[in-house]
Amino acid sequence: MTWPFVHRSAYDLLVAKVAVFTSDAVRTRANIEAARSEAEAHRLRAEALNEQLTFLREQNERLVDSLTRMNRVERGMGEIPREPRPPMEPAPVELLEYWDSFGDPRTSKRLRDEAFRAHAKGKHWSVILMETFPNEENGS
Repeated sequence: MTWPFVHRSAYDLLVAKVAVFTSDAVRTRANIEAARSEAEAHRLRAEALNEQLTFLREQNERLVDSLTRMNRVERGMGEIPREPRPPMEPAPVELLEYWDSFGDPRTSKRLRDEAFRAHAKGKHWSVILMETFPNEENGS
């Protein structure tokens, strides 16, 4: 294969352009690598900061909880607030009729109050019915 004749100055200019292009490419590649490593460093720093922020939030929650408990104890309350009691259900009709069947209102009030206190403590009406009418199945 024969190469065409190229003037020496054109060849030198071409070699210089290729050298400049190559050095620019090397420089660009180095800049890209530096930017990648810098971005990775920023990402690692951000992860470390997020972990530290999470730790500090958890520590803050523990401290606030501790201070709240201390305040409650200083005021004579329990450390942890009580759970709200479940809503009261109305008394069954059988029990209402049974309480009304007494001639003495004090006796019926005493029985009614005992049953309502037991229900407020968590006893279900069916259990109270069974205790009130032990020989019958459902109070009828």
